[in-house]
Amino acid sequence: MISKLKIQNFKSYVNSEIELNRLTILSGLNNSGKSSIIQAIRMVYRSSLGKSPYLNDYGAYEELWCKYSPKGNSIVLEFEGIEDAKLEISPSKHISAKNAPLISYIGANRLGPQKTLPIQYQPIMYNYLGENSEYVLDIIKALEFSKIPENLHHSNSAATSLIYEIQGWLSEISPGVNFTFEIDNKSDLGKSEFDSYRPNNVGFGLSYALPIIVAGLALSSEPAQGNENEEEKIANWYQQKAQRGALLIVENPEAHLHPRGQTKLGIFLSKVASCGVQVIIETHSDHLVDGVRIAVKDQLIDHENTSFYYLDKKDNLSHLTKINIDRNGRMSEWPNGFFDEALKNRSYLIRN
Repeated sequence: MISKLKIQNFKSYVNSEIELNRLTILSGLNNSGKSSIIQAIRMVYRSSLGKSPYLNDYGAYEELWCKYSPKGNSIVLEFEGIEDAKLEISPSKHISAKNAPLISYIGANRLGPQKTLPIQYQPIMYNYLGENSEYVLDIIKALEFSKIPENLHHSNSAATSLIYEIQGWLSEISPGVNFTFEIDNKSDLGKSEFDSYRPNNVGFGLSYALPIIVAGLALSSEPAQGNENEEEKIANWYQQKAQRGALLIVENPEAHLHPRGQTKLGIFLSKVASCGVQVIIETHSDHLVDGVRIAVKDQLIDHENTSFYYLDKKDNLSHLTKINIDRNGRMSEWPNGFFDEALKNRSYLIRN
């Protein structure tokens, strides 16, 4: 598990250390540095795979270097808790990390309803759902019979395999919904339906939530027992996951969901973390945060395994306030701007 992220000379961070927990929630104002933390983690991971650390559409050293740092200083991004997990970038070269956990990244730009979705050619990393979660059906097909831990079992699931648990957790978003999918290997396309309707006819919420549920279940899953036909590459992936650990990063999980669905998704992600997957969430949703707090109070996850950060900017540099949570789900403090807008609005509206 990544116990700490060290960031030097990167965007709005001159020299910062961020303690990461089994479940870490990042919140705060727009442009306060939340996404930069996630970007830093993804860059270290990419470099550990032997790829260029630079992410599409984010620029290279000149754009990523913190303009408040001494000129010429290297960008340094490092994981503590994992050996040889340091990325160093100078104007002329970079030194890659050698190790990192397997990461599933579910970005804010994930695809909404689609008539069809592409299929990967010979996938080998079943934590990778694509830059926009476009390979979600591919991952479901590969791991559909994988076993899900008891902690993540949903009462509406007919069995404990991944495909049935997807059905159970989707019912929290839309009660009674029936999810089906099929893969056409000849055209390298997949398609899904909700209640026999194509995704375009059922709104955005289910399509936006599906990759989060699939990634959480997949990273928590165990190989199907007694499956002699399990492909060697899937077995190798499970072995890597056991050796390296797994990290799920989700941006704006609340997108297009009603408040109840947001709360239930907070509970789901807490359960994923309780199954040994490290989880980092960037959110603007007090309902999702309440879901995590409820999970703590209901002892679905230990309060000591959760951390909250509120981010804002001071003198154009990112500033983090760490907020602790007790065993009853109560916060240690509420910084100004930390999910307090609804209370402020209601207080104003009841005035004479």
